[in-house]
Amino acid sequence: MTGVVRWRRLGVQFAATPVPGHDVKADRRLPGGEWQPRDWHGKWVRVGYRVRVAGVGRIGTVHRVDGPGIVTVTWDDGAQTQIGSSRLRVVGKPGVAARPPSPARYPVPAPEATPDGADTYFARDGGTSDAWLRREDGGIAGYIRYNTADPNSISRYEIGRGGDPLDGNAWWEQVEALRLAERQPPPVKLLPPPRRTPPPVEDLPDIDDLVPQFDTNFEDDGDQHEENAHRVLSDLLPGLEFAGFTLGELTWVDAQFEPDPDDPDGEFMSAPYSLAWSVPIFRGSEKVGLTTRMFGRDMDSGNLYVEHKVLQFDNASDQGNGFAPAWNSWLEKWYRANDLERIQVNTGYDIGGYAWARFGFGFADERSFLHIMDRLSHQIEEYKQWLADTENDPDVTDAEYHARVAELNEALQLIRDGVSALMRWRASDAEWDEELLPSAYRFSQVGRRSADQDPKTDPWIGAKAMFGSQWRGRKWLR
Repeated sequence: MTGVVRWRRLGVQFAATPVPGHDVKADRRLPGGEWQPRDWHGKWVRVGYRVRVAGVGRIGTVHRVDGPGIVTVTWDDGAQTQIGSSRLRVVGKPGVAARPPSPARYPVPAPEATPDGADTYFARDGGTSDAWLRREDGGIAGYIRYNTADPNSISRYEIGRGGDPLDGNAWWEQVEALRLAERQPPPVKLLPPPRRTPPPVEDLPDIDDLVPQFDTNFEDDGDQHEENAHRVLSDLLPGLEFAGFTLGELTWVDAQFEPDPDDPDGEFMSAPYSLAWSVPIFRGSEKVGLTTRMFGRDMDSGNLYVEHKVLQFDNASDQGNGFAPAWNSWLEKWYRANDLERIQVNTGYDIGGYAWARFGFGFADERSFLHIMDRLSHQIEEYKQWLADTENDPDVTDAEYHARVAELNEALQLIRDGVSALMRWRASDAEWDEELLPSAYRFSQVGRRSADQDPKTDPWIGAKAMFGSQWRGRKWLR
């Protein structure tokens, strides 16, 4: 028998290529055959049917049939895509009411479970139930919480093992009957550990043991080194309290060994032979910030150093409340006890440019020095313009006007001193030495009228130049 056999059933046209010994009409899934789209259980898929992607949970309505086994679905989230019908499961038909929730099949109560950080999450606007999927112990577990206010209303279902779906129908039926749709999973709630007083220097671990040695074999010892460092820092940092803020559990540890060909100096990622780590910052039970540090081993000298990568708060109201000085002061004692050579920073675009100068950091290179010189020169031009515009302004007091003149003259003198020092250094043909030039601290304080003047609410010309600047800084420890 050759050619294509065609027939009709219930108004649907079928066509299939016959194979000797087979009844074409009985075996509609023969290679090369064409038929009305079917879902993964073999059920018909027609326009208007409600369908769900098997194993994922995305629900929508069939918009049209595009070809053998291909349909276009308009999803409940508003998107519209083409998809193979065998990946779908029919969950509803036009004019047919949704089935009531079926009894849970062997539900396992799980009052300790939460949807925080789930792989997939389902809820309904204004509803009191939700559900989620989570990878657990090599398989997939499904949870349904019938009352979001009652943790004892949570049931757990085994959905799959090894990536293969098991009998998850009971869980899916509950989700569909409750009319839950996919939503963004709630974030993982981090809780601060119990508060502890920072230990004295003599009880702190040896930093040299945390930083990879030049002869460390990454293939053989890399993972073990990182795990050991993670354990040491996890025992040390969580719970330490500084100025009313508390460090949380370690969230990231990264050990680097060989230099990255695309970033050999570690300008953008972790430097070679280094260990970087991060911990969140809490105020009470609320996570409000993050701090990241990187211990390194200098590839030329072998000396240990540290780079202060990140110190950020989510809200400006938490800045300037004493955490940074207390935290950095304790760290510096640890660094000095371990004979670290220097601290490096790459200041941020916000408060960091001013703060690190206040903490005594100097310019690490000529480019950073010129950057601040340029920013101060820009402020000088703005001050000159302001003085010209307000010379006869009755709303500007004589005291205010003369204070601006004093700031301007002080800044002009600093620029002259900076240019002279820079020219002398260039003529010496020596390596960069920030001690030979005006310090970053001097730039940050130029024009300040009194010690109690607030740099945020009443900034002077030097503070204006330093806020929002980005420069590389360093502080020598020996």
